[in-house]
Amino acid sequence: MTTEIQLTPAELEMIKLKREQLELKKKEDELLEQAKLEKDIAHAEKTMADRIANDNAQINATLDFFKYFPKEYTYIVDEFEDKVQVSRWNSETKQTDVIWVKPFTRRRARVKNGLYGVTVAWHTPNTRAGYNRNAGEWKMYINGPGLPYGNTGYTRCKTVIKKIKDVTDGIAAKAKFEEDKKDAVKTVFKKIADKYPSATVVTGDSGERLNYGRKSEWVSYPTITVNFDNGIMIKYRVYPDGSLGRKEITFPNQKDAWSLMDAMSALSFNIEKP
Repeated sequence: MTTEIQLTPAELEMIKLKREQLELKKKEDELLEQAKLEKDIAHAEKTMADRIANDNAQINATLDFFKYFPKEYTYIVDEFEDKVQVSRWNSETKQTDVIWVKPFTRRRARVKNGLYGVTVAWHTPNTRAGYNRNAGEWKMYINGPGLPYGNTGYTRCKTVIKKIKDVTDGIAAKAKFEEDKKDAVKTVFKKIADKYPSATVVTGDSGERLNYGRKSEWVSYPTITVNFDNGIMIKYRVYPDGSLGRKEITFPNQKDAWSLMDAMSALSFNIEKP
């Protein structure tokens, strides 16, 4: 048996009022979320505008520096995609949902010379009072093979050009030095082989550690070893100019200092008297 409960007019009015309050609360939450979304979108769009403005300033600053670079340097503007977005935490999925996104294209300028690059960035000095963005300036930062790693910025184009030139000249000189060593070994090898056809001539590599006060450096160099039919072996260091420096000499049956002196005393030389 079902018993119907009759509500009084006052109770019915309270239920109606409660429903209206819930609807109003739902509407209020929607309006608050809409207002927050509009505020977040405005903030995201400002972030986008600030990035674009900074890119334009960086491009102009790079162009101002580029005017003082020689013709072998190239001015380049790179484009890449970026985006700003608004996200909300989803308590049901326990994930962050992207509810608004806006992609845009960014640009950055740079200067290039072969493998060496110059990028321009805003430098803000760090003082006791902290960072002051307005007190900074645009500086150039260089990168490439042989350059020291670091965050040193430069404001003079002449300084940047000289530093890159010093490195490239050093690399070119080292490459020439290595090539000269190879050519010297080939030349000396042929000369010895032609002059002593019965000797066995072998090329190789060796090295030694040189000490400079508290510092030391390992120096490697090419060698040529000549083994004569009479059992004498001579090992030379080959210098880039083709000159030779004797590093080792051994005689047949050489076992100790006495046997070496015996071998030396048995040698005879044709010495021309003045």
